[in-house]
Amino acid sequence: MRSTPPDHSGVLRRVPAGRIFRRMNRVVPVLLLATAASGPTGNLPDLTSRGGLRVGSVLIPWGNAAAVELKGADAVQPGAQACAFNATYEMTNLGGAATPVPFTNRLRVDGATVVATNSGLTLAARETKSITTSPYLPVGKHAIELSLDDENAVAESNETNNRVRILYDLKAPCGPQPPPGPAGTPAGRR
Repeated sequence: MRSTPPDHSGVLRRVPAGRIFRRMNRVVPVLLLATAASGPTGNLPDLTSRGGLRVGSVLIPWGNAAAVELKGADAVQPGAQACAFNATYEMTNLGGAATPVPFTNRLRVDGATVVATNSGLTLAARETKSITTSPYLPVGKHAIELSLDDENAVAESNETNNRVRILYDLKAPCGPQPPPGPAGTPAGRR
């Protein structure tokens, strides 16, 4: 709906865009005005992530409903309560303009604890980049949330698609385990 010129009473009235109306017995087309965010993705950047998060060898789709079990052997750094994994996601600019300033993405566990920060990022219009980071993930069932442009440095045509999450389950112990010692005891325990 767009505003049309005043009718004979001087009041603006709303009519569907593209329709014509009669004004004092003359046919007047309704003009369509372009906005800064015209078109399906606009002339602003629009950051999002598609697909999911690859943690080690496991690809977990964004928005999964059930926790996916991570492979402890995929950990690049073992730990008693948390292990580091190589984690990869894609970020995409669906918009018709490049990001005008660098921005920061963050991965959080359970919405609070920051486990990875990637800063100084930029994207051209309609560009996709793959980002790999190494967060320490706690054992147990948890959610990982990716927040694109976490500090809201980039004005976007759609700010509602910057956060996505997955659910995972990591059993202890994780990471490479020491080889067994004599009689099946772990190395270093004798």
